[in-house]
Amino acid sequence: MTHSVGPPLDETSASLKQRTLSGFNWKSLSVAMQNLLAFTVSVVLSRLISPQVFGLFGMAAIFTGFALHIATLGMEPAIVQRRDLTEGHLRSGMTLSVLMGLTIMTVLWLLADRVAVFFHEPRVALVLRVLSLIFVFSGLSSTSMGLLRRRLEFDLIFKAELTAYLLGYTAVSITLAVLGYGLLGLVAGTLAMHVITCFLIIYFARPPLKFGWQWKDARELLGFGGGVSLIRLFGAAATRVDNIVIGRFLTAAHLGLYARAYNIMFLPLVRFTSIFSSVLLPVYVKMQDDRPRIADGYLKALGAATLFVFPVMIGLMLCARYVVVGLYGPKWEGAILALRVLCLAGIFKVGSSMAGPVVQALGRVYLQVWREGAYLALLTVGALAWIRYGLIGVGLAVVLASLYYYVTMSRQTLRLLGVGWQAFYQAQRPSLIIALLVGLAQGLMIPVLEQALGEGWMLLKLFLLLGVSAAVFLLSLLYLPASVKGEVPAWIARNYAPFLPRPIRGFILGRF
Repeated sequence: MTHSVGPPLDETSASLKQRTLSGFNWKSLSVAMQNLLAFTVSVVLSRLISPQVFGLFGMAAIFTGFALHIATLGMEPAIVQRRDLTEGHLRSGMTLSVLMGLTIMTVLWLLADRVAVFFHEPRVALVLRVLSLIFVFSGLSSTSMGLLRRRLEFDLIFKAELTAYLLGYTAVSITLAVLGYGLLGLVAGTLAMHVITCFLIIYFARPPLKFGWQWKDARELLGFGGGVSLIRLFGAAATRVDNIVIGRFLTAAHLGLYARAYNIMFLPLVRFTSIFSSVLLPVYVKMQDDRPRIADGYLKALGAATLFVFPVMIGLMLCARYVVVGLYGPKWEGAILALRVLCLAGIFKVGSSMAGPVVQALGRVYLQVWREGAYLALLTVGALAWIRYGLIGVGLAVVLASLYYYVTMSRQTLRLLGVGWQAFYQAQRPSLIIALLVGLAQGLMIPVLEQALGEGWMLLKLFLLLGVSAAVFLLSLLYLPASVKGEVPAWIARNYAPFLPRPIRGFILGRF
């Protein structure tokens, strides 16, 4: 006989708000630490490893990264979304995800030689076979991760992921790169990170580690998890089809440059929006029967996410040269124009990422599936048609496909919640105004720096631009009229000012 597990979904408004803020705090800390570490490690490794080696690793990572999104059949979000969760669901979910992980590992192992022939790089086969082992561990830990997210225990997830990144990817990759084994370092570090994450997540969640199979429980999980898997399947393909086209029709060096540009844009975007997508899905699930309340949370989340991401994307677009050359060195200069184009796509991606948790929490997951499929088709056709224009052509394909997905997903979400386009625009208007002010400040500052410092001093110019951008951003939040900056800054101040020192707290609350 099965019994319910996990906390009840019908929580009081005060309790849910407290747990939501706690989840945001821990997820924000996790994102900040991972961003800092990932950025630092990428700079160090870029100094030690050539673009060609990154390109070789990227060729294998195209397929492993793609497969990771479907490796567990969506069991993690299915555990989060399930209203009445039983031990039978957990057993069936673990069995399904482990079997799927073993299947994907076997398929990648058998296809490794063909992938190497496709890219004309024999070394890719061994890299892909080693990386295929990570799917065993992702299958083992998927239901445990779902339990932790369902409980909003993001503090434990933070500890597991940070430890795994430090002891796994950082320590192993840098050590082997210093010893001259750059490609081996990237492969071994990635595998070590997944292994450590798996065992720590299982330890923290303490799930019933028993395999079992009940058709009723499996069908209930697969009904939702299958839709999520399709979304991840299309989404993973969409994030890699541009890499496949570049790797096939250009060179490994071109792929390395494009991957560097995409990662610079995508790192702050995905890290920041993951705060909202990870926390908001379980929160929206608890409010399934109160759509006005979900709508209010959606608009606030959209305003908060764009408030930070819009200025970052505009800033990256303008100071791309200083970021690429100053941090990674002159050998990466070919990534500058691609980065500028991809930052436009980042502006659209943040809006569409806020829609996903709403659609999934309301159980309308297949509405998202079709839009993901259309996005993939548009991106594929565009990349193939414009590859003759090089990295810029592929980047433009990403921009146009992202614009389509942003508009269609936002329209569907607004319909489900009964919200109009005017409210949707008003939620993002302050973000756009502040982003334009940051861009204007950078546009005025860059000629001054070039005149004063000449061609060199790229890193110093970058730090000065970052300082000016941060100052304009903070001054805008503090001193723009409330009618211009909207309600989100005040909402953030009320909830997070108590964590600040008393003098700063008094000043912040006084401004709002």
